[in-house]
Amino acid sequence: MKKISLLIIAGTILAASLPITQLHATGLYIDFTSYFAPIDTSWVAISFSQAQLRQDGMNSMVLSADLSWRFREKALVRLQLPYPTVRTDMGFSHGIGDGIVRGSYRLMGDTLDTSGLYLLGDARLPMGEKAHLPLSYGSLDGGGGFEFRRKTSFFQLRFASTFTLAGERVKTGPFIHDNYFTIAFSLETELFGGTSLAFSGFGLIYRGGETREIYVLSVQKHVIGGIGFVLSGALEAGSKEMRAFDSQLGIFLRYALPAPADVEK
Repeated sequence: MKKISLLIIAGTILAASLPITQLHATGLYIDFTSYFAPIDTSWVAISFSQAQLRQDGMNSMVLSADLSWRFREKALVRLQLPYPTVRTDMGFSHGIGDGIVRGSYRLMGDTLDTSGLYLLGDARLPMGEKAHLPLSYGSLDGGGGFEFRRKTSFFQLRFASTFTLAGERVKTGPFIHDNYFTIAFSLETELFGGTSLAFSGFGLIYRGGETREIYVLSVQKHVIGGIGFVLSGALEAGSKEMRAFDSQLGIFLRYALPAPADVEK
């Protein structure tokens, strides 16, 4: 509990340290820095994160709390609750954002989850207000797909593809929200002293033909016991009208508990 308290305090300090202004963008914000689940055998993991988003010289902020639960050896469920803050004409607007539920199930592969084929599923829960667009929208979206992992002596390679159905579609106007494919890859390599470097890329293809591109570079560091942190930077390329942000800087603090010996297979 003392370790968890330290994580909460650190997150609170970070939250107070950054200026906040409004984002103007088309397309919903997706936290791709946490798209791929961490590869370990932890039973429960809790993480707190802060992301600062910039676009056209303006910025906004999203605080998030994440819970990962491995209720079976092959199955993992992840819950994310974001708290965005944006500036409006009336002042600052903040509150609970759209919740995220992600799950994965190992169809084949090793018991350490380093290599194999995985079934993916995710849902965006309509908890947030449209005043926080594009950080939340109040649309029930959901979909699924597959992820392939391959570990070698030098790197960890991951490919994933999912299809998402938009609960509330908007096909015309300055904001487009429709069904889309996500194609993703990640290449990670270990450096030294429990540190690793990962590069990820994401392509979103909407049913109407709109596209988005996001690239993420992350440095991960294991500190002690189950505590680790991640520093990440992200850039969104492609059409300016479709971007949810130009750049993103984030930090994650994570505390993981190992799986008990009697976890259900």
